[in-house]
Amino acid sequence: KAESQNGLYKLSYAGTNISKVEGQVSGTAFNVTFTYGANNRITSVTKNGVVNTVHYNAAQNLYEIFDNTQTNMRWEYLLNNDGDVIEIRRFDNLGHFLNGNTYYYEAGQKGPLYNANRVTLQLAIALPNKALQSCAFGGYRPFKHYAGANAVPIIVNNTFDADGYVIDSNNQENENNFASFNYTNI
Repeated sequence: KAESQNGLYKLSYAGTNISKVEGQVSGTAFNVTFTYGANNRITSVTKNGVVNTVHYNAAQNLYEIFDNTQTNMRWEYLLNNDGDVIEIRRFDNLGHFLNGNTYYYEAGQKGPLYNANRVTLQLAIALPNKALQSCAFGGYRPFKHYAGANAVPIIVNNTFDADGYVIDSNNQENENNFASFNYTNI
């Protein structure tokens, strides 16, 4: 369970795979379930009761999620070798590109969920309009930079502890705190 001033995410597992992401963000409730096939690849996504078609392209390490509601939008989620989302692209029902966002991570360092299951993909699928938060706070590597087609870029300066884990992220533009992390051994 993750809770912030903007909402609540609750993750449920079936074995080592995330089977459900549910909660409420900015006043909107959501419930997304995942099924998996060979090699623990997502084969089905159900968002608020609507089953969405999923295709995985192994050569590109890319998931395509087809929104089977009235909009018939297509979302593409490109992953890096660590399993974190590095790009999200959105297309209309005719296949025309609408917008995209790119996420960069700091190589060689440890992100907030370095020792945990990869979660950025499932969180970004659950709430594609809040994917920045998913990538910034759920990465294997620390979040470094964000660029979007319709958004102001965000670059953060990270501070690390002696073990290489990110402990502070400050917005490079205005030096405001972007995120702080505390770790506890359990």
